[in-house]
Amino acid sequence: MSVQIVQKADLVVPKSYRLKAEDTVVICDTRFADDIALLSTSSAVMSSEVVDINQICCPFNLHISVGKTKVMHVGDSADNVKCDIGVDDKIFEVVDKFCYLGSVVSSDGSVSGEVKRRIGMALAAFQTLKPSLWKRKEVSLSTKMKVFRAVVLSRLLYGAESWALSARDLQRLEAFQTFCLRRILHLSWMSYVRNSVVRERCQQPSMEALLRQKRLRWLGHVQRMDISDRVPKQLLWGRLAGTGRKQGGHKKRWVDVCMQDFEGVGDAGHMERPLFS
Repeated sequence: MSVQIVQKADLVVPKSYRLKAEDTVVICDTRFADDIALLSTSSAVMSSEVVDINQICCPFNLHISVGKTKVMHVGDSADNVKCDIGVDDKIFEVVDKFCYLGSVVSSDGSVSGEVKRRIGMALAAFQTLKPSLWKRKEVSLSTKMKVFRAVVLSRLLYGAESWALSARDLQRLEAFQTFCLRRILHLSWMSYVRNSVVRERCQQPSMEALLRQKRLRWLGHVQRMDISDRVPKQLLWGRLAGTGRKQGGHKKRWVDVCMQDFEGVGDAGHMERPLFS
């Protein structure tokens, strides 16, 4: 049970970052604490492996939670795939998205659901502080913005380093930021003040600039890893073996977004620490 990662064929990859032609990276699972995500290209093989894992764990009084375990098929044909994977005659629920390590993962790779969820969580945090902080005129704007960045933005942009946003998703985030800043400044919807002026008063960069900074910081961190033994870097410059991009329009990948980011900061080959700090 595994997926194989090989070198991307549709990107100009810096020589020092390339996977060797004879090197095929095999990934069976990803783990974090007591959570594990199994990977496979066959539902039959995965079903067999799940049963084996359950049998190995039972003597140690460790059991797979049927209620918490989900099955998701990733790809364009996800709706046409039937999976009967489970343990002890109990079948795992098949979903098209689920929350893993605090972020929503979807079968089509879209982050629109996660963006909407994050906006809802950040809005709840913002509204909670409305009577005790945002409405209080004796509190300085500088203090309000520190709290805004620590409480609201941190919740809004959790995991944003890995987002490949569409224009619509970015528009939603920009609109939420403007909504919050205008209420902190006590500006009504009838106040004809440009959004750029609002951000300047609050000394707050645009959401696009914030996201670009987070992406490039993470990219710089991954680029400094050793490609021979670090999975994040192998995945960055690799692709699933036996797959390719179809003709026509394509969904934007995370690495495509990063390449666009470099248009504003310099050459992709210069990935030294100061640029991403």
